[in-house]
Amino acid sequence: MKIPRDVNGSPVQLTQNTAALQVTKNDAVSTSTLVAVTLHSLTSFIRVISLDNGIFLRYQATGVTSTVFDEYVPAGYVMDFVAPDGCTAISVIADEGTARVRVIEK
Repeated sequence: MKIPRDVNGSPVQLTQNTAALQVTKNDAVSTSTLVAVTLHSLTSFIRVISLDNGIFLRYQATGVTSTVFDEYVPAGYVMDFVAPDGCTAISVIADEGTARVRVIEK
């Protein structure tokens, strides 16, 4: 994987170099129990970590399903997303079984 570089060839940081605005930890995300996360008003980046099963993510507090979602985070992955303009909450469910998820807002 190549690291992105600016026009001068310097590496570009993918997320803001700031302290987290808010961290959400949930160890019981399931295929049937939606977990909603209200985002901090200053959030512009969302880092999502799926520890043991994949998760479906939607950029709203409700409505995420295995067929209606905006992002998919595979098991064991860390993925960064730009928070869409006007987004005040996200929701997640597990792909299968129970998943542990961490959401870090910057």
